[in-house]
Amino acid sequence: MGWPRKRLDVRSKSWDWSLLPLPVSLGISSGLVFTAYFLGRFGLEDVSEALAYTGHFTGLAMLVAAVVVLLGAGAVLVLHWWRNSSYAKLFSLMGTVTALLANLMLLVATVREGESPAYLLAWSVLAAISAAGSYMVLRTSVPIPAPKSVGIVAAASAAVAVANFGYNQLYQPYRTELTPILHVAFGKPVLSPDKRTVAVPINVTLENRGNVGIYILANQYTVFGFNPTATSSVRPLSQWREDVRRGNPAKRWEVVVPPQMIAEGRWSTLFGEWLGPNDTSTTTRVIELPTATAYDYLSLQAEASVARRDRMWLESDLSEPKEYSWLSHKGSTARLDGQSYVKYQTRIHENNSIAEHTRDPRYITVWWEFGDRAGLRSVIAKKGGENRTVTEDEAEQLQRRYGFVRSTSNRAITPFWNQK
Repeated sequence: MGWPRKRLDVRSKSWDWSLLPLPVSLGISSGLVFTAYFLGRFGLEDVSEALAYTGHFTGLAMLVAAVVVLLGAGAVLVLHWWRNSSYAKLFSLMGTVTALLANLMLLVATVREGESPAYLLAWSVLAAISAAGSYMVLRTSVPIPAPKSVGIVAAASAAVAVANFGYNQLYQPYRTELTPILHVAFGKPVLSPDKRTVAVPINVTLENRGNVGIYILANQYTVFGFNPTATSSVRPLSQWREDVRRGNPAKRWEVVVPPQMIAEGRWSTLFGEWLGPNDTSTTTRVIELPTATAYDYLSLQAEASVARRDRMWLESDLSEPKEYSWLSHKGSTARLDGQSYVKYQTRIHENNSIAEHTRDPRYITVWWEFGDRAGLRSVIAKKGGENRTVTEDEAEQLQRRYGFVRSTSNRAITPFWNQK
């Protein structure tokens, strides 16, 4: 026969842990083990794969917390069978409190930006278990060795953890420092030896003035030719009004003729290349035109879609087209108003393990449009949601989270009649 067990009095100021039912101890210990598993898994991923130095520090902090929580899980069982162990109570308290703090922070991150009901439920249950465990350990009658020193260390550790969490999960995602400067210019035209063609250099410069690298997710340049017609008499006010209605400048002696696209292309070799912090990239392209062309002047403009390299990483570059509009019947031709286009797409990954696991996968999709007019469209969205129109609020959220912005250059103009 075993020794008769005393009955637990929950109204007393202190408890004898050994009087708690074994399933309670096993439940608390299991909750701590699961918490340590998630902390260890996320911590290992951030230590090895985080895109920012603060992310590596967060991963290291999670690994340390995982060890503390795992020791606490074992100490809970030790406290159940060896009820007079003051060190078992100390490690049990450290483990349960650390687990409570970690689960609450994970719960906040998931509620704020996560999209996984399973993780939301997991953090809620584990937070409740660790809270109950912390309360029960505190109520035990076993004294804690050096309580003041333990309290100071615990408070300092909690402050560091909360500050790091707040910086990485709350402050940093909404901090924008992306300042790409895109500039274009024409070079000096060169006539061919037979005077029949002229080569016109175009220069595109992208300057990254920020302190982080940027992805050049999509880019293009367009060259237009203009052939305005001068009139021999003053144009009436009604024609001025029509110019303004069409978005053109009103001119007294000149009939505004719609420009014609001469050339369109990528000034960067591949979509998905990246540019380091405070670096500058300059690309030169050459277009050839017959000297007998009717254009009086040319215009040049470029654009690019960029994103911060410390906020996401591409699963693959955007070198392989996913769809050609003229070869596919499942694309977005109607959305692009019948224009010919090439579609590129790849998955992006988040810059930290918590967001990577709790958010639905996102993809960067680029449409390079050409034909009667030039166009470059890009969006970050869930799979299948790339054809939906992005609202202004969603575009602002993408800018804050990923630094995803569209940069447009100046418009360069050069006379062309002196090359004819």
